[in-house]
Amino acid sequence: MSKTDPTEKQRVDAVKSYMLINKSAKQDFDQIARVASILCDVPIVLISFVDECTQHFISYLGLDFDNVPSEETFCKVLLDQNLESLIITDTLEDERFAYNKYVTGYPNIRFYAGFPLKNKENYVLGTFCLIDNKPRTLTQKQLEGVDCLANQCLQIFELLKRSYDLDVSRKLYKANSERLTNIIEASNVGTWEWNLKSDEVILNHKLAEILGYELDELQPATAKTIRQKVHQGDLQKIDEKLEDYLTNDTAFYSSEYRIKHKEGHWIWILDRGRVVQRDENNNPLLVFGTHTDITDRKRAAIQFNKSNKRLKVAQNIAKLGYLETNFKSQESFWSDQIYAIWDVEEPERATFGIEQLKNSIHSEDKEVFKEWFSNEEAVFCDFRIILKDNTLKWIRATKTSDQKKEHVFEGVFQDITSQKALKTSLDESEKRYSNLFQYMPIPSWVYDLETLSIKDVNNAAIESYGFSRAEFLSMTIKDIRPSEEIPRLIDVVKHTKTNINDYKTGIYTHKRKDNSELKVEVHSNQLVRNNELSRVVMSVNISERYKYIAEIEEQNNTLQEIARIQSHIVRAPLAKIMAIIELIKEDDSLNATEHTFFLNELLTAATEFDKIIRSISDKASQLNYQQA
Repeated sequence: MSKTDPTEKQRVDAVKSYMLINKSAKQDFDQIARVASILCDVPIVLISFVDECTQHFISYLGLDFDNVPSEETFCKVLLDQNLESLIITDTLEDERFAYNKYVTGYPNIRFYAGFPLKNKENYVLGTFCLIDNKPRTLTQKQLEGVDCLANQCLQIFELLKRSYDLDVSRKLYKANSERLTNIIEASNVGTWEWNLKSDEVILNHKLAEILGYELDELQPATAKTIRQKVHQGDLQKIDEKLEDYLTNDTAFYSSEYRIKHKEGHWIWILDRGRVVQRDENNNPLLVFGTHTDITDRKRAAIQFNKSNKRLKVAQNIAKLGYLETNFKSQESFWSDQIYAIWDVEEPERATFGIEQLKNSIHSEDKEVFKEWFSNEEAVFCDFRIILKDNTLKWIRATKTSDQKKEHVFEGVFQDITSQKALKTSLDESEKRYSNLFQYMPIPSWVYDLETLSIKDVNNAAIESYGFSRAEFLSMTIKDIRPSEEIPRLIDVVKHTKTNINDYKTGIYTHKRKDNSELKVEVHSNQLVRNNELSRVVMSVNISERYKYIAEIEEQNNTLQEIARIQSHIVRAPLAKIMAIIELIKEDDSLNATEHTFFLNELLTAATEFDKIIRSISDKASQLNYQQA
């Protein structure tokens, strides 16, 4: 049979499926060869398989090698010409074989009889050969006997192959069974078999374990008893999916639902199954399936959905959109917020892409965007876009520079129009504050509450205290206090740190550059600046007012002294005069001596009264002088 024959590959495949049994059955074939040698009186009997290039001897009585190249054998003619037999009585007289190496040399073949061994598919598996060293023929009975022996070889071939195939199937079944068991164990999957006629359900221990039970605790199990453990809210969904599977003959039944654990809590189950047996009317009889505990996955999915929802809310609040585009495949993903930023309506989204995005960029920012887009090192870029209604928006773009993702652009775009407006407002506010602070006539400065270092100072403070701006900015607030004032300053700062929002005021003594002192009324309040906690201070010079108050207090003391004189000293002589006058007035019988006595007393009291009046006048004149 030619190797170009299309059936040659099938024949060789068949040969190889039988060759696996040759070693285990060699003894049986050796006995058949021995019988053939005796029956036909030949020294050499060969029983072989012939594949694409080699003749393999499974029995080689009379030879000392077990295979030869098929191109060199007599059997090649038998196979190529698809003969029922090939008998050569004298090889030297047959020009096809007269110069064959096995004729001219060992084993010196002079007689050859070969018979093909064909299986039931009519593929030639090999040959049954009789060889002698001298010319000869075979009788009809010998031929019939050889035919029987050849058939016997074929029977043994088939028996051994079936035995081998059965053993392979058994091992394969065992391996598959063990593999399935291992897969079930490793994947933590419970199995069930449901008999639809009896409603009986056979469970494995893993399914019981998933539900928190021992297997015996769930016996006898039926679809009804299992159903009682299912969450009521999921029963309708299960029924609908099962009905759809059984009526529409889909590939699998699959459903996710909650079922109660032995401990009382609910777990999520992925239930999958398929019909494995039907009756003659194609009605389902037996369904096999699995239970997988997907509680963790469900919780993770629920958490993911919540997180995704929060992320979308955050993106909407922050006006932050995500863009991913593959320039090679032309595939892109734009988040909804991208379309919201660019005011792209639903019908236009299909055609909105990178080019439309670039076209919307303000003409003054196109080069900035182009440089950022093409520069792998650049991460951030702020630019303006002009929408179709001529609205202008500020956009902040941020991109990744992952070299592993060639041809892929990933980035986020944020609408920062309000932030830009706020920054402009803050800049203007800062400028107004700076102008107000610098040109305010009251000496002021800003100091760090932690280090007490002066961070800023206005012109009025520079003029009032005599320090230059550079000198002020190298000082702390302790440097403008007399040494005896510093402990009080430290106490005030300590109290301020614990009452940070309090507005504070107080009278203190400050020191100028020339070491002269001045009394000041200090007002301070909280100031958050550049993320540092500071205090802004206004220092009102009250030295003159303080001096005036001292003078007022001295005048008050003088007035109090005058009042004391008036209320106590003046009243004594005045009371004496009034008493004498009252006596003279009431007694008309006074003589001249008595009149003289009383007049002298009046004169003494009047003189004393005059002296007091002069003292009051002197004190009053001193008060008038101080006021002047």
